[in-house]
Amino acid sequence: MEKVIALLFFRVAEILRNDPRVSYPGSLRSYIYAISDASTRLSLGSDDPENVIVRIGVQNLVHSVKASVPHEEKKRIIEDAIRRALHEERRSPKDRYYGEAGHGLAGQPNTYKAPQHERVRAHRTARSGEIVRGVLYAGDSGFANLATLINAVVGPMAHIRQKLEALNTIREELHKAGLISREEAEYASLRLDVSKRSVAAEPTSTIRVSTHSTSNMPISIVSVDHYRPGSPLSAVDLLRTSANVSRKNMLGRPIEDRDIIINVYGSANVSDIVVALDVSGSMKEYSRGMSKIGISKKAIRGFIEYLAATGDRLGLILFNYRADVLWALFPVYRYKREMAELLRYVYAGGGTNLGEALARSADVFKASRAVQKHLILITDGRTINADVAVNRAKTLFRTGVTISAISIGQGSDDDLLKRIVRHGNGTFVKISSIFDLERALKIGASRRYM
Repeated sequence: MEKVIALLFFRVAEILRNDPRVSYPGSLRSYIYAISDASTRLSLGSDDPENVIVRIGVQNLVHSVKASVPHEEKKRIIEDAIRRALHEERRSPKDRYYGEAGHGLAGQPNTYKAPQHERVRAHRTARSGEIVRGVLYAGDSGFANLATLINAVVGPMAHIRQKLEALNTIREELHKAGLISREEAEYASLRLDVSKRSVAAEPTSTIRVSTHSTSNMPISIVSVDHYRPGSPLSAVDLLRTSANVSRKNMLGRPIEDRDIIINVYGSANVSDIVVALDVSGSMKEYSRGMSKIGISKKAIRGFIEYLAATGDRLGLILFNYRADVLWALFPVYRYKREMAELLRYVYAGGGTNLGEALARSADVFKASRAVQKHLILITDGRTINADVAVNRAKTLFRTGVTISAISIGQGSDDDLLKRIVRHGNGTFVKISSIFDLERALKIGASRRYM
């Protein structure tokens, strides 16, 4: 089937090339995607194959084809070209697949029906692929980082396991775009049984201290919440709850879950930490035979293992010309495998916008009730809109977030980072070698000076 679809789109390219309104018939990559997507979709069976081919073809070609007409008219030109190619192919006696006997696309639908779970998975993957291609190849999108693409599928504050599922549906697109290797695209990704545990069971607004923490840090009440099924009775705040119950009895109103107040316990030394990692193009440079982004990923993996022995929660933001949340705040000891899995696919490219990283960090910390909230910036370059970055650092600190910065190499704007750290009451660490990054992360997390 793929050969037939390829011949069809080869004819579409010829038709568009000969259309006087079209100045460029589209890139080879867009045609390869159209062929692959249409073949995959039709292999699952369809009662209307012509419209499937037209829809998928237009979606893949519309951003690549150049024409001196408005966008909507350009879509109609591509659709007409695909329908003309389909009409010509049906009439062609050389192609038995489109013959009068009524086989394949021209006649009865494909008799093979994939199992339901395979069709659902294929549809989800195809849909995710369409979204990713729309972000990657839109003319005004700039260079999209990994978090940008994942969030286009599931949203920035989705559960970390949903982020991992989204990653699995777009890995092939990342390979096609040259962002990851074929080995990474085919890697047997970490498989998690989320059916036995709801992804909503770990709300990001509540601190839960690890019961296996190796420290003897004091436990204290860090916030209060209302009763939910499964809340421990020992955590009920008797004074507040009895006051609410008495008030409802006096008013003759029924008692609700929100009238039962639950104390949320945490350690006074347990922190919510967000790392904002620079993934701009300069991070692709090599040091001692390894790219800066590769060394950074290795250092953050070590940092994850370091935090796994505590009750700390960790979030990760990727920033280049824009900033996006790769994962929000989650207990490291519980989700360190998922964090490491997402981290291995991070790539670098684009410019640097430190102000956007601070803005996204503020979004993440809105859900935090931790006593200690800390942001660690990692960058090797200079940013646009430096004054904006400083003002956002001041605003973030007023919400209770301290800010540290790790400067890598000679190209970073150390004066700006020192201003941000001064306003954020954190630590500035300058490392001459990126291989010192893991140690610098631990210093930044503890807010101790070298």
